[in-house]
Amino acid sequence: MAENIVSPGVFTRENDLSFIPQGVAEIGAAIVGPTVKGPVNVPIKVNSFSDYAATFGTTFKSGSQYYEFFTSIAAEYYLRNSGALTVVRVASGSAAPASSSVYSNATVGLTFASASVTINEFGYRQEFRIVDETKTYRFIAMDAASGIPDDAPAGNLWFFESASTAATTRTNLKNEINVAIPNVVSAAVVGTTLT
Repeated sequence: MAENIVSPGVFTRENDLSFIPQGVAEIGAAIVGPTVKGPVNVPIKVNSFSDYAATFGTTFKSGSQYYEFFTSIAAEYYLRNSGALTVVRVASGSAAPASSSVYSNATVGLTFASASVTINEFGYRQEFRIVDETKTYRFIAMDAASGIPDDAPAGNLWFFESASTAATTRTNLKNEINVAIPNVVSAAVVGTTLT
């Protein structure tokens, strides 16, 4: 800072304001969860899904099937529409897989059971399951542009197209159920309800 004497007893002091302190950097949202690889319990900022995939991986093989953690799916969707994302990988521990079931109007007869569920939205990579006493049949919505994998009947895994409208997606799911497991289930669509 320069100091100038204007007259006896009067001084001017110049303040240099050309340096502007850097603001707080954007860290974006934070996701904490399991990933395929990467440093454990260390927050890492990623700016694109390719950065995420390079650091944390995306899919892993178990047996003959490939699987993906919900952490990767959430990161992919967030990074499609937003800037940065902070990811913290967790590993080991006593975590249990999440599960949920949606039933309405379920009735059980002597030789059959029936149920219906209202499906208003069903997006890319979301999964619909039908569970009987011995098996779980998994139906996964996929984007046609990304490619729809081949069904894996031995693993009770089928893929169907997630369309641009919920009505078409419901119909695609119904068709896949009827083709995949015709001796187990018969599916129909009435309005927004899959029966």
